[in-house]
Amino acid sequence: MKTKILGKLFLEFLLSIFLFFTIVTGLLTYTLSKRNILNQMEKEQYVKQLTIQIEEEMKNYIGSSGLEEKVLNEILKEEDIEKEIKKKLDALENDVNLVVDTTFIKEKLQQNISLFLEEKNLTAEEETIKKFINQIANVYEEELKLYNYQDILLKGIRMLRKYLKIAFLVLSILTIISYVSLVLLTKEKKISQHLFANFVFLEFLLLYINTTIDIKHIMIITPLFSNLLKSIIESFLSNVQIISIISICLALLTISFRKRVK
Repeated sequence: MKTKILGKLFLEFLLSIFLFFTIVTGLLTYTLSKRNILNQMEKEQYVKQLTIQIEEEMKNYIGSSGLEEKVLNEILKEEDIEKEIKKKLDALENDVNLVVDTTFIKEKLQQNISLFLEEKNLTAEEETIKKFINQIANVYEEELKLYNYQDILLKGIRMLRKYLKIAFLVLSILTIISYVSLVLLTKEKKISQHLFANFVFLEFLLLYINTTIDIKHIMIITPLFSNLLKSIIESFLSNVQIISIISICLALLTISFRKRVK
């Protein structure tokens, strides 16, 4: 009898732990998905802000070039940046070597400079123009490559997603096995205590993250990227909170239903 009670307590503990980690790995997998990252980018107007940031940085090179800002007109479009970013996010699924396309910028800038020189009846050395065009193209490339952190980030996220998917599958199976074993041992199908335990674990996780990580003051690579990272972290915490509330509500409903049946 004592062995059965100990076995029951052990299985209940395992079930609660496996359920908690199944939910956490599932939420992390979704948080790092292309869909969620794009949602957070849209929320933060990341593409629009990045376009403005690149344009401002490009203008810094105008003064020393002797040209006017109008040579930068229409060389940069939000659609082009959005396309480039989506290409990077597609790389989360496949290990591919990404190269930022700057051809369209160089061609458009070359046209604008030629028109400007013709309009002003000026001439310039081809090498000087080429150097300026490369500087402008390099600004675009560096911003899109996150100053050479792009490959490190993509590789890290890709590897993390791979392990999270495996962990989620294994934990899901262990959760089912634990629950079935518990039902066979006790002949009961109670889940309220496990839902309540899940609520407690999730709330503790939220408390731990909020007290150990200063999310509002995270600063990585650039302020713009940092804001996106904050939004992604906050989306994870928000989903954890939602699941936590659902868990406690289901636990209370289950208990209430059981009492009515009795």
